[in-house]
Amino acid sequence: MKSKSKKLKNCLHKIKMKKKIVFVSTHPIQYQTPIFKKLYKLNKSFIVFFNNKIKKHTEIKDYEFKKNIKWGNNLVKDYKYEIFRKKNYFILNLYNAYKFLKLQKIEYLILSGWNNLFYQSIFVIAKILNIKIILRCENNLYETNYIKKRIKVFFLSKIFKFFYKFIAIGKKNDEMYRECGISKDKIVKSNYSIDNDFFSKKKILKKKELYLKNKYKTHNKKVFLFVGKFINRKGINVLLDAITHLNNFPTIARKSLFLLVGQGPELTKTREFIKSKKISIVNLINFKTQNDLRYYYKISNFLVLPSFYETWGLVVNEAMAMEKPAITSNSCGCANDLVLNDKNGYIFRKGNSKELSKLIIKILQNKKIESRLKKEVKKKLKFYTIDKNVKDILNIT
Repeated sequence: MKSKSKKLKNCLHKIKMKKKIVFVSTHPIQYQTPIFKKLYKLNKSFIVFFNNKIKKHTEIKDYEFKKNIKWGNNLVKDYKYEIFRKKNYFILNLYNAYKFLKLQKIEYLILSGWNNLFYQSIFVIAKILNIKIILRCENNLYETNYIKKRIKVFFLSKIFKFFYKFIAIGKKNDEMYRECGISKDKIVKSNYSIDNDFFSKKKILKKKELYLKNKYKTHNKKVFLFVGKFINRKGINVLLDAITHLNNFPTIARKSLFLLVGQGPELTKTREFIKSKKISIVNLINFKTQNDLRYYYKISNFLVLPSFYETWGLVVNEAMAMEKPAITSNSCGCANDLVLNDKNGYIFRKGNSKELSKLIIKILQNKKIESRLKKEVKKKLKFYTIDKNVKDILNIT
């Protein structure tokens, strides 16, 4: 009986592998690439559908950075993809998309959003062709205004009725679907993940690590790292205010160092603030690719993500893959999901710089906190893997 059951499982597995699946995304994203590669390796009929033409495989236009960003790795390697905007005329692109999806006999279409014309166009074509549409987005009901929230729920509940199933990337994302009237059996929970193996201590070159430690003089200091865009939403000003509070405790402050990695429109303002307040424990570091970023995680002790709003915050996954605890605001999607307060990290109220400062002081005063949190970091991350994401996608189709 066991052998028959095993054969049946293998047979069903092979059938799943042959299913025609299309994943729709506006452009190549570094965090999605490992999922696409693994899906294609398992299922050669798997295709990704991008909106825009890709001029350089390692360089993508980022609208918040307001410039092209070199990610360092080829984001469209080892999987098949198609482009929606091949022509200058929208109607022609629509027709080509219809023809492509029909000829390929696509069975399942995974949308990574709904709130732009590209996603809406593909959605309509898929409905015409009777393709089963699955939604995998990052969004949650972050509205603080009750009326705005109810309006949002009303419209989303109407839209979501047309989807086959939903992939929830976290608790807050799952709560959004449930509040919009989606039944539990239509939602598959698949924790938002990164390629944990890529962010591994084993892949760190000691020589480069020592170079950075000497450059930033990290020895005998607790290093707090920020990674992200220098934009208002990321709460850089909250972190800087928290750092200025440390001036009231000069002996403790000397034990700390802050590395702020990234770029964006708020960078000049940040630099001027640091200069005006004569803050000597902060280093501003230009944007780094994932290859280089690993070293900054390695030489740090904690990640700080003080965002006013963050659908998730995958930098937290990266830090935890490098066995570093995180301090996040309660407006980050990963808060109370991946990050558990006082277990594997800390959570503070968004915009509350004094609360953040108290947490930093607490860490600086107690050497045992870091080692205690690190033990739980490793345990929690086991449930956040690319393999799990791929398995969930194959099981839902």
